[in-house]
Amino acid sequence: MNTVKKTFFILLIMILGGAFSVAGKGADSVSCAGQPEMTVKMDLKECVDYAMEHSYKMMIQQLANDDRRLDERDAYLSFLPSISASIGGQASFGRNIDPETNIYTTTTSFSNSYGVSGGMYVFNGFKTVNNYKIAKTARALGYEETQQLKDEIALAVIQAYYNVLYNEKMLALTRSQLEASQANLELVTREYELGRKSLADKSDIEAEVAEYSFNLIRQRNALESSYITLRESMQYPYSEPLAIDTETEDDASLKLIADKESIVSTAKDRLPAARIAEYNIRTAKASFNSAKWSLLPSISLSGGYSTGYNALAGAGSANSPFWTQMKNLQGQYVGLSISIPVFNGLYQQSEIGRKRNAYRKAKWEYESKMLEIESEVTRAIADMEGAAEEWLSAQKRLEAREISHRQSEKRFANGMISALELQTNTNLLLEAQATLLNALYQYNIKSMVVKYYSGIPYADQLNQE
Repeated sequence: MNTVKKTFFILLIMILGGAFSVAGKGADSVSCAGQPEMTVKMDLKECVDYAMEHSYKMMIQQLANDDRRLDERDAYLSFLPSISASIGGQASFGRNIDPETNIYTTTTSFSNSYGVSGGMYVFNGFKTVNNYKIAKTARALGYEETQQLKDEIALAVIQAYYNVLYNEKMLALTRSQLEASQANLELVTREYELGRKSLADKSDIEAEVAEYSFNLIRQRNALESSYITLRESMQYPYSEPLAIDTETEDDASLKLIADKESIVSTAKDRLPAARIAEYNIRTAKASFNSAKWSLLPSISLSGGYSTGYNALAGAGSANSPFWTQMKNLQGQYVGLSISIPVFNGLYQQSEIGRKRNAYRKAKWEYESKMLEIESEVTRAIADMEGAAEEWLSAQKRLEAREISHRQSEKRFANGMISALELQTNTNLLLEAQATLLNALYQYNIKSMVVKYYSGIPYADQLNQE
């Protein structure tokens, strides 16, 4: 009996210990789960700065710029002569020629030689000059391409950021509408139980709650999709949490700019796209000039210095001292060569024709780019002014809808309208709020585009705020 009691007592302790252990683990898990995940909210400037720093396109562009820097250095150094030095040694065994008597002997000999030579083009149809111009222009073009890439990245992030901000605000509005609809459902349910509301009224409110629940899920999915687009434009890793600062004022100061001619002139002078088109003309012109001058003769100058030392091995070999031979065996040469192109299958003429066409093409592309810039500026100003008008109109529309919705709520509470009519009015209010947000954010984006065409890059605009 004592054994049975002891066994029962041990089992009871084990069961109680396991229960306390499980309870302790459960408390720890709740405590950890209850701690909110620390997510730093990023504003628009921080998002753009992050994209600039982590963009793979920027890294690739920087490497391309470094290659162009090296090309420019090589083109500059090609003006200098090329110099080379040589040194050689040779050991001979058996039957050899005595270098002093020029007679065959059977002996072992050693000889070595030293030389320095150099050469340079005196005239090569200005090819070196044109190559340097091309390399220098290519490096400047790389800087403009870098700025253009920065502007493209910044604009993509700005558009994605405002899309996320819009969906965040719409999610909050949809959630508030759902909560208000659920509160109405509770009220109508009590009224229905008291016999003051009909089953149709209760069913209409239930349908409204279901509709807003569906809209909430759809809006949450839209927000998730917009965050994916923002991550993609920022090159932000999916393994790390990302959130934006939604505590922004939903307001804007209207600054309509009507001086289109001034903006167009500034854009043609300062936009990276315009500068790139201009640099393409310079490059094509230099290539065309180089092709034309290649028909002329090229003149090159060369010169060199050489010396050496010879020695015979074995007893009785009388070898002159090293420095004596180095002095006696000295030799120098100077050469001037002229290369005249006579016939190479009309390749040079064909190359001149291709370079001429490339030069003309670059000029027409420049004119096309200028017209495109003028069209873009005109469209950007029209879009900004249109967005401003829509925003002002959306404000008045929202004010009217808010008054109408308050009246509808009072009339519904007094039983003067049905739940379906209240839902219709609520949907119109939500639509007016969404239209105002969209018009505001569109105006902010369009105004930044106009400032960009006015000569202020997107990153500089964010630094000024």
